[in-house]
Amino acid sequence: MIFESPPSFHGDGESYYVLDYDEKQFKEIKDAAFWHPLNVDFIDLLQERISSFKDSVIAIYPNEKEKYEKLFQANPIELEERGLYYYKKKDDGSYCIVILNVELQRVYMMEWTQ
Repeated sequence: MIFESPPSFHGDGESYYVLDYDEKQFKEIKDAAFWHPLNVDFIDLLQERISSFKDSVIAIYPNEKEKYEKLFQANPIELEERGLYYYKKKDDGSYCIVILNVELQRVYMMEWTQ
């Protein structure tokens, strides 16, 4: 876990996770049916969504801007063309971005809950 917002009465919040897996766990995750292939067309779109997530987090915590900038810099999302992604947005504005880096056997997950 890179960060998780403090608990909220309304259940809203934001979080960013970077998860590494061993071979067996990674195969199970990679074989899940919800993934979409990450190609050149989607890399730019995902970069925009990732940037929007980062900017939104920093905007919510202006007094901790430096802290969050350092967390994002220290834990960059490494996109690759043979990677996979999952994106879901709800009617209330909540969304989840999940990126699977096949080469690194790593999952990056950003959640924005309203």
